[in-house]
Amino acid sequence: MPNPLPRLGPRLYAGGVGYIHQDPTNPDRLIKKFKQPLTGTSADRIRRLHAVSQWARPSDRLIFTSRFSWPIELFGTDARIDGFSMRLAPDPCWFELTVAGVTKRRVLALSYLSNSSYWQRRAVQSAPPDLSPPQRRELTVDIIEAITALHRYGLVYGDISTNNACARLGETPSVLFFDTDSIGLPLEVEAARVRTADWEAPDTLDMTGRDCALVATLVWRILSEESLSYPTVGANVQLDTVGAGLVTPLLAATYQTGDSEILAEALNRLRGLRDNP
Repeated sequence: MPNPLPRLGPRLYAGGVGYIHQDPTNPDRLIKKFKQPLTGTSADRIRRLHAVSQWARPSDRLIFTSRFSWPIELFGTDARIDGFSMRLAPDPCWFELTVAGVTKRRVLALSYLSNSSYWQRRAVQSAPPDLSPPQRRELTVDIIEAITALHRYGLVYGDISTNNACARLGETPSVLFFDTDSIGLPLEVEAARVRTADWEAPDTLDMTGRDCALVATLVWRILSEESLSYPTVGANVQLDTVGAGLVTPLLAATYQTGDSEILAEALNRLRGLRDNP
């Protein structure tokens, strides 16, 4: 390669396999430094992501680079990856949250949008983010389109949950997925066995089917604002009044079967609701 890690700015986050630093030379980027350099197949996964974004068709390249914290520049040698740069979540992904009288600027993780009970806690003094039912549906359309784009290139995300993505607010909300270094070929992601509590999928599904099932769950929880529920026909939760009867059976079927065609039909029905208030 070789391309050594540049001078790093302040450490912002620590956890998992690496540390996130500010990029002192580019205010719109972050640098992820791995605790242990990646070698072998782990390094190959990062190199593949970087390469895919170079030769993907333009519409998919735009999805990868705008809907995921995609590797922009790799640092290391031919034998190892020490880290990579990625884009900083843009301003529409942030909001101010006041808890127990303390206000902090936070990334609008999808967990804030899928848990209505959080905003009823006594310590939480902020109002929930203002997303109308049409805006919530538009966000779920964007989520499905982003993961489906990965699948077109034989890749899977794996650890889909409300903790691993945030919303970009605006008239047409969109999603930004984090931890893209976990993306890989199905067998690679299966071998890693990364799981998040309360985000189970049927054991009979392959990894692409598992992605589809968890996307259906993510969409369900954003539309219902019930953080622990699963897509189920007749469940004691309410999606918004326009979308409930049309989308619920498809999300439930996708969760059980992992069928990408059923998920595509749910996507089409959500798109068809765009003119409804």
